[in-house]
Amino acid sequence: MKMNLTLVTVIALLFFAGCSKSGPSNPITPTPVVTVPVVSGTTAVSAVTGTTAVSGGNITADGGAAITARGVCWNTTTNPTVANFKTVDGSGTGAFTSNITGLSAGTVYYLRSYATNSAGTAYGSEVSFTTTATPVDVYASGVFMNGNSSAPAVWKNGIPTALTPAPTGTGSAHSVFVSGNDVYVVGYDHNGLGHMPAFWKNGVRTFLTNGFSGGGMAWSAYVSGTDVYIVGNSSGQVSNMATIWKNGVATFLSTGTGSAASVYVSGTDVYVAGSEGTEAKIWKNGVATSLGVNTSIDWITVSGNDVYAAGGQGGIAKVWKNGVPTSLTNGSFNAYVYSVYVSGTDVYAAGFENNANNKTVAKVWKNGVPTSLGDGNTSTRVYSVYGSGTDIYVGGYEYDGTKYIAKLWKNAELVPLQNSGNDAYITGIFVK
Repeated sequence: MKMNLTLVTVIALLFFAGCSKSGPSNPITPTPVVTVPVVSGTTAVSAVTGTTAVSGGNITADGGAAITARGVCWNTTTNPTVANFKTVDGSGTGAFTSNITGLSAGTVYYLRSYATNSAGTAYGSEVSFTTTATPVDVYASGVFMNGNSSAPAVWKNGIPTALTPAPTGTGSAHSVFVSGNDVYVVGYDHNGLGHMPAFWKNGVRTFLTNGFSGGGMAWSAYVSGTDVYIVGNSSGQVSNMATIWKNGVATFLSTGTGSAASVYVSGTDVYVAGSEGTEAKIWKNGVATSLGVNTSIDWITVSGNDVYAAGGQGGIAKVWKNGVPTSLTNGSFNAYVYSVYVSGTDVYAAGFENNANNKTVAKVWKNGVPTSLGDGNTSTRVYSVYGSGTDIYVGGYEYDGTKYIAKLWKNAELVPLQNSGNDAYITGIFVK
């Protein structure tokens, strides 16, 4: 009996084991593999203005997961990503159009289409485009010469206008400043008795006085709100004292012989660059700081908290930042910087350096690296530099051995300029 029970048990176990092996299985469903979307391309950029453009893209596959964002991204450097600037133009596959806004005029941009799903972000091909430059007016102050006579002049977009002619033909314009619709040119003119500092507002001349009878000349102007600041030199207790006029009222900056060459207003602070004796000085609200003896500076500008001055010492062209000089030349040849312009982290300086042929070569230094203007076979010189967007303008002259020719360069390329057939040169630039 016991044997029979055991046999039955064994047979039952074998039966059930056989059933288990031959019965249906329970298959495991594989997890779908998700990849990033497929972006077939980026639409060519169109309808470009100074601040807007239109592009787009085409998404041909979603990679196995829903597309949660799509659009275009852009930057001013190559390989832009969604971490830079972007549009978000819906979701899903297919073609789409992107309206791009917030651009800067006259700027090169790089752009790619993109699509994002749970696996990540894919990008289309890269395209580049340049926004339209904002139209600007370029003003230049200067001088027309005819034999022993000279007359102040101002150019607007290459067209010259002679300012009020001096009775004896011995006037000069040294710089130009534009505020709103008003154009200020400063220099000197003859009042029938002698040279007097003067300025022209929209072509109308005003002589500057200081309470004394002496003459002088004006070199630079700056307009802040309703206040007009002009600096130069005028004769007072001694001949040729550094002077600043605020709305026509004179204040002497130097106690002895000196000159004020440039003025800049930043907030409530008034900065003036000039000299007293052989010592270069910067006056801030009338308080002088020396930059050293046997030194000269001709220009001052302020960018943020930094004060820049341009000039030279011992034949070496220099730029000062917060009183600390940087030499732009090594002293092998005579050199000087007349003007400095700052844009972001870039510092532009304009002046000249002599060459081995004893010709002056106009130069623009960007962050200390020089670019020569002219071939060095004729003498060239630049007195002023000014920037607008990505464009850098400089003005001066070329002397061909017989005649001074006024010259204006934009990004190191000559700009057409009417000279009225006379000897002429440019002393100042302002772009608005």
